[in-house]
Amino acid sequence: MQRFYRAKRLDNLVLVCVGFLILALLALAIVGSQLRRRVSPSPDSCGAAALPTAIESILRNHPRGFIALVGDGVPGQTLVTDRPYNTQYAQGYDLYQGVQHALTNSMFRTLLAKIGVLLVDDGGNPRCAAAIATVLSQRPELIAIIGHSTTSCTMAALPTYKKANIPVIIPAATNPTLLTRDGEHCFRLPSNDYVQSFVIADIIVHKFKARSVFIIWDATNEAQQYSEYIKNQVQYFLTAPAPLSLTREEVPVIEGSYPISLNPLNYTYLFRRIVSSDADVVVFAGYGSLAREFLLGLNHEYAAYPDKRLPKVLLTDGCKIPGIQSYNFDTYITFAAKPLKSFSAFANFDAGTPIGGFQKMYLTESFEVFGYDAMVILLSAIGEGASRGALSREQLISLIGDRTRQYATAYPYEFDGGENIRNRYYCYSVPKDAIAFAYEENDLTPMLQRASRHQ
Repeated sequence: MQRFYRAKRLDNLVLVCVGFLILALLALAIVGSQLRRRVSPSPDSCGAAALPTAIESILRNHPRGFIALVGDGVPGQTLVTDRPYNTQYAQGYDLYQGVQHALTNSMFRTLLAKIGVLLVDDGGNPRCAAAIATVLSQRPELIAIIGHSTTSCTMAALPTYKKANIPVIIPAATNPTLLTRDGEHCFRLPSNDYVQSFVIADIIVHKFKARSVFIIWDATNEAQQYSEYIKNQVQYFLTAPAPLSLTREEVPVIEGSYPISLNPLNYTYLFRRIVSSDADVVVFAGYGSLAREFLLGLNHEYAAYPDKRLPKVLLTDGCKIPGIQSYNFDTYITFAAKPLKSFSAFANFDAGTPIGGFQKMYLTESFEVFGYDAMVILLSAIGEGASRGALSREQLISLIGDRTRQYATAYPYEFDGGENIRNRYYCYSVPKDAIAFAYEENDLTPMLQRASRHQ
């Protein structure tokens, strides 16, 4: 009998424990669902639900349809609530300013009385870019797209635009794979990352005569791919045909290639690694929003080692935004256009009111060029097509892609498979606020031809 009671008490204990375990699991499930509800974006965290109302408002005054400018930082209709940490807000705003400048051109006054412009902010969020593209592509009144301002968002939106055969002018996104499947309805204005990386390698090898290089990228897939292009092009000089060839001893050594994030542990390891490598050149591939943080941290780390030789710092095209400081480094930014002061089309450009330490770089800022040129190309092609009668998207794509047709853009363009083959690229000195090295078409064409033969 005593054994029976002991066994019964043990069974009760087991049942009680199982009960507590079930209750604990239920509690965890409830808490988890609450957390997921808080973390998960709301159904309209991209603000896409506001687009139909905005479109209808535009169509009331512009019955022939509308062009949409979409990008991170465009002061538009959506209210994106979940922006990635490495957004490029300034870049989208510059494109917007270029578009606005084109709209002041008197030659388009009659056309703009019939055609409206919709401004849309995608927040630099690929999920939002895809949602916005879905809403826009369902509107037959949509004539064409200018955008998006980042590679990841453009990549997310292009398949949707392609299904509806919507013409897309790409003013900023430079990843080569963008046009692999979408070249027939897209037109990229700046040189792509392959061309850019070739120039960057030439600067590292021939202009800087570097012997050791450290490459950083901003933890995005696109920047990682860009860094791989740069590494490959630097190593290309080992076997390149004359006059690009170097001896094996002259080809730079890639000391390392690492992602950077806002994680303090990543910062601590990375900056110490750079200092210890004693690199001649540090390359940052990515967006300026994180490049600012990177330069600040690198400056702080080198301050602890005053006897260390400072490297040259080379920032890629996405870093050309307000607020970049060189600190004590000999800092450079590569970019696909000259400064605005070089273009007669921008003689009366109003950049707006400076904002403290992050005021616009009036002489060197130039993302506006591609916003301006995108709108001029579209409006000119639309006007020409409309003069012949009804204009379809297919006709507009054909007009833009016609190599014999030139428009009054700041730069000349010629498209092959969606890529602009009128390549040029520039390297700016940040401390001097001026172009340090210029690669015009006549410089780049033979370089790219030799590279093509080598492949």
